[in-house]
Amino acid sequence: MRPRRQLPWPTKLSRGHLVRATLAVALCAAGCRSHDERGQQNSDEPSPGATRTNGIPPDTVKVATLGAEPRAALGEPPSSSDKIATLSIVHGLGSAPDSTKTTIKLTLRWQSVASGQSRFAVDSAEMATSSAKMSAGERQILKSIPRGFELVRGTVRRSRGLVFATQTAGLPTRPSVPWLIELVTIPIPSGRIGVGGKWTVSQGLSRPDQIGRRVRQYEVSSIAYGVVRVRFTGTDTWRPKHPVAAQATGVHVTAHQEKTAGSLQFSVGHVLASSGDVTIHATSTTRMRAPGQPAVEDSVDMVTRVTIRPAHAAWDAGAAGR
Repeated sequence: MRPRRQLPWPTKLSRGHLVRATLAVALCAAGCRSHDERGQQNSDEPSPGATRTNGIPPDTVKVATLGAEPRAALGEPPSSSDKIATLSIVHGLGSAPDSTKTTIKLTLRWQSVASGQSRFAVDSAEMATSSAKMSAGERQILKSIPRGFELVRGTVRRSRGLVFATQTAGLPTRPSVPWLIELVTIPIPSGRIGVGGKWTVSQGLSRPDQIGRRVRQYEVSSIAYGVVRVRFTGTDTWRPKHPVAAQATGVHVTAHQEKTAGSLQFSVGHVLASSGDVTIHATSTTRMRAPGQPAVEDSVDMVTRVTIRPAHAAWDAGAAGR
């Protein structure tokens, strides 16, 4: 890993600005897609092989191996039900101890309302971070952040095996709740899949200032009594939509990459995992230039860990009434 360069100016445009900017981008880069162009991008459901008008290739789910017998249709539509899960998120610099990282805990309510369609809401939120170096004003702002998560509502739809989460109420959050949901949901191919079955998902990503691609590989590791466990790895890669002019001043993110790996468990027909763990290693490269100074590039490495678990005995709360 290349050494950090000392910035040639110590005043307003400091390395602190650079780190904060890249941290902010890395935390929500993929998630911001849900608030920007993703809903409009997929609204027309182009046929496989079609080219989108915005230049982003179509989304695909390709099966590489069907797996061993017996096989099952993992995406069979479930009956309507409510689920309550706990999402825990730990985020911070890759080299930093956990005690200095930000921890967010969300209680997520999920309702399957029709074949391929669901609704979600954040019932409660908690947030903690190291506040030793924060001012009183910064600590007050921190306390208000959980309320923003608690206003989030949205919908999830499944189309051609892919899962699309869209926020319909509340302000954007960091990390984005739709982004989190898409981390703990499973894109399920059509047909019957057995243990050892593998498939690859490729999706276009878009933000106002960036364009990217997500590629993930999934493999079924076990199927027992209607419960499926899937391992997956993948990479999200972003680049600016428009090249940054060499003479431009300020902070500009020139590249962003996220490497994702995890294991999720879900019931047949339910795209939301009942439990699982996902780790995202993100690297953002940023170019910064102050007036009259040469441009300087730096990179910041972040780690985000996302865990989903049943909220006590309430995971199948909706089943009790059926």
